[in-house]
Amino acid sequence: MNKKWGLILYSLGHLLVDGACCLVVLSSTSGSDENTLNLALAIILYNTIAFGLQPFFGLLADKIGHTNFIACCGCILVGSSAAFMHAPFAAAVAAGLGNAMFHIGGGVYSLNIDRQRAAYAGVFVAPGTIGLFLGGLASQTLLFKPWFVIVPMALTAIAVLPIPHLPCNIPTAAPKQNKNLTLLPLLLLLLVIVLRSVVGSVGVYPWKSTNAIGLLMVMTIALGKAAGGVLSDWAGRRNTTVIALLLSAPLLAFCESGIVLSLAGLFLFNLTMAVTVTEIADHLQGYSGFAFGLTTLALIIGTYFIYFGWKEFFANQWITFICIILSVILMFFSIPQKEYVLTDGQSHEKKSIYRGGQNHEEESVHKGSQSHEEESVQTTM
Repeated sequence: MNKKWGLILYSLGHLLVDGACCLVVLSSTSGSDENTLNLALAIILYNTIAFGLQPFFGLLADKIGHTNFIACCGCILVGSSAAFMHAPFAAAVAAGLGNAMFHIGGGVYSLNIDRQRAAYAGVFVAPGTIGLFLGGLASQTLLFKPWFVIVPMALTAIAVLPIPHLPCNIPTAAPKQNKNLTLLPLLLLLLVIVLRSVVGSVGVYPWKSTNAIGLLMVMTIALGKAAGGVLSDWAGRRNTTVIALLLSAPLLAFCESGIVLSLAGLFLFNLTMAVTVTEIADHLQGYSGFAFGLTTLALIIGTYFIYFGWKEFFANQWITFICIILSVILMFFSIPQKEYVLTDGQSHEKKSIYRGGQNHEEESVHKGSQSHEEESVQTTM
């Protein structure tokens, strides 16, 4: 199967999986006398499992491969969660486990298509935002039927199972990094994701008054996530993220009441997503699954600041502004400056790396736009 078609199937599956999980969790608590408390607890339980367990499933994928089988099992678990409508916590556990497994399957695939590009990770992650919105909308407007979840999950499982597992091919020119030197930027990148999670959780947009405007908002966020990888492959990861965050800071902190400026800020703010996950995978060469899982763990850590009652603190305009500016500083120092020069159809990447206190210039070369179908591919038997 062509790699791009595999990415498309995983991306569409991501939309359906996130939508199904949101529909299950919200619908399973709607008939309870204590629905408000159960809903809050079910959401916390679901998020903790879906995001917090991905590093463990990521390590499993790095060890055994077969990411298509892992993703397929995730779809089956999400589909089975429809049977627990009268047991919201059981539904949250099944949906959370299934979601985590599917994310790892698709996330590893998107990272390993081309380890020198961030665009593919952005394309995979972006549709999840739309899926969550549609799942939430369906829970409010439709009377839940199990087939709303079972049918799309069955179709997604059938679609992703034939997609071959892509092993992590580390570029031969990639420099061996000193563990002490790579740990600090890795931690800084994870802190950026924690801050992004916090800032993304406290926004209050008074103009989001209709479902149509809400859909426009999530489409803008999804477009930002998808475009970030493409822009960073063209203009450089540090340049893209630093400029985007600098521009988004005043828009998100001080212009929430204006729809145009807020949407612009959300688009710019989400350009960093694909870059952070790809950079973390670069620091953990050969462990794409674990790297992808660490990013979601950082997301749930940021969310817990909100769960523990810090929302009003971070919702302050100046605190939001400071968090984004701090992210700019962290991104600047955690991402090495790279220069790309296109010659004879090849992309030459020149990167400054530091080893033993000295600055060494190394150059790696990869094909700019050619498809390498002859690469080793492991399939599920």
